[in-house]
Amino acid sequence: MSRQIPLFLLTEAAVAYLDLNNLLLPSWGEIIALELSKEFPATWWASTAAVTLLALTVVSFSVLGDALRDVLDPKESA
Repeated sequence: MSRQIPLFLLTEAAVAYLDLNNLLLPSWGEIIALELSKEFPATWWASTAAVTLLALTVVSFSVLGDALRDVLDPKESA
């Protein structure tokens, strides 16, 4: 399950980026799309911050999933 969390996060962000989500639920994909639709070259830092935070969250959950697999998998302990 922990290995699929990054995939779920990216899928939810993609759906929100395409504006196919519930408008009452904020999402990084929605924030990225909103900031890119504004004056993008002038405000590049706003969308870059959201993309960076999304990437850091995905990478951290991926590393956490790998660490949990290493600790909890009895087959690979030799």
